Amino acid sequence: MKVQQSFLQKAEFFSVYIETINGKYNAAWSSHSYYEFMLDFSGEFCVSLGETTYSLTKGDVLVIKPNQPHRVEPKGPEEFKLISIVMSEKFSDYVQYRDINWNPLVLFEKNLLMPVLHFHGKHLERLEQMMYMLVAESENKQNFQDVFIADISELIVLEIGRYCGSIYPEIVRNAVYN
Repeated sequence: MKVQQSFLQKAEFFSVYIETINGKYNAAWSSHSYYEFMLDFSGEFCVSLGETTYSLTKGDVLVIKPNQPHRVEPKGPEEFKLISIVMSEKFSDYVQYRDINWNPLVLFEKNLLMPVLHFHGKHLERLEQMMYMLVAESENKQNFQDVFIADISELIVLEIGRYCGSIYPEIVRNAVYN
């Protein structure tokens, strides 16, 4: 078993992590007080949320609510890579500060048909492009790396919002700040 965790950025409002896992992996249960979008960048893996296990494939996004027990498990012996965008309790302040017209945290507060979002079409293409950019930037030690990572992560969160807006237009429309 090989687990490589690449810490990308930790900030007051959100953090970004990339994990690469090879071989057998016995994950411990975890739970935290913040919101998380977990994205499947490559390979396949499962995530148990309480009693239910969800299978993720490339481009899927798992929505994890605060204090929700979960653990990541390999689906097979192949390597997989995941990206986690972890939003603090102050994330709402961040979206208002950045003049983002809606708060994606509303997705966690509604009883939507989730927790896995299966992206497809143009949304999947854009999401994959942004994930590739994020991983490439994490491996590229250049000037302004933290800013690029934060901006790409923000774009990913906004793309998740756009996709949810196409599935749940009324909820997203009603969550727009005035």
